[in-house]
Amino acid sequence: MTAFSQRLPWVIAAVVGLGLFVAFAVWGGIPADVSAGAFWAQSGVFLLVLCVFAIAFWHLLARPLAPGLRQPRKDALTFRAREVLALVLAFGGVAGVVGSLWDEVWHRTYGIPFGEDLFWRPHLLIYFGFATAGACGFWALLYLNRRLRGNFQQRFRANTMVGLLIMNAAFLLYALPADPVWHLIFGEDITPWSVPHLILLVSFVLTQLLALALHVSTWRRHEWHVIFRLRLSDSLSLLILATMQMVWLQLMLIDWDAAIVGVNLGPLELYRPEWLLAANLTACTAFAGVVATRVTPSPGAATAAGELAQVIRLLLIR
Repeated sequence: MTAFSQRLPWVIAAVVGLGLFVAFAVWGGIPADVSAGAFWAQSGVFLLVLCVFAIAFWHLLARPLAPGLRQPRKDALTFRAREVLALVLAFGGVAGVVGSLWDEVWHRTYGIPFGEDLFWRPHLLIYFGFATAGACGFWALLYLNRRLRGNFQQRFRANTMVGLLIMNAAFLLYALPADPVWHLIFGEDITPWSVPHLILLVSFVLTQLLALALHVSTWRRHEWHVIFRLRLSDSLSLLILATMQMVWLQLMLIDWDAAIVGVNLGPLELYRPEWLLAANLTACTAFAGVVATRVTPSPGAATAAGELAQVIRLLLIR
């Protein structure tokens, strides 16, 4: 296999990622009282940081080791450690969902008090949800320094899950302050699709995928069976899939609900085409469906996760 063929998937991923970043930045709206140059300069800084994380991921987990370095001996986490980490991350995801829906209800009731909502109670609950991922990443960093040997590449590859927990926590340290910095520069968001909000959404989804991977690693894969024969351990997988869908759809579809945002749909045509409503629904459900079939051996798992998301939203939004 040539070097070009090995790098081709990374090149394709970079081109697609750049295209999506630019498209969603445009669809999120450019503030009228800010020059386009300043907007794209700040967006470029955010993109540069994302590229740094992508390069770090490639260097630590995918780049071939330098000549003379041995492949590290695999060091798996104990069953209890994996289950506790999965439960903590999943609990943080539930806190994030409750906080985001609570935030939605309060915005319906009290409007959008720009700046005053930074530390109101729904946001504090959302911050707590992200803090659980930060705590898991800090524990993983201690584990990497005390238990694993070699340089950083070797340590990250000795236990990939530990390395991913560290990188996820580091990404959150960038994503969380990005939103107030964006507001400080550009003021109030035009739509929920601002660049920092989308980065936070990506952070949330990645965190829940880590929780799902840790949980799935604690039990053996069984043969496919009907939905009514799901095991008790599958319930956590369905809950994680439901929380991912709820936050994803809440952020990406809320602009189309005029009763929530308090505006007509007309102004949205300035920023994005209407087909994005169907595209977002399709992308979210397809992604959750593929993940569900991979981790839960039941043909009805994806539907069950979607219905669970609907029920939880109906219970919390009222």
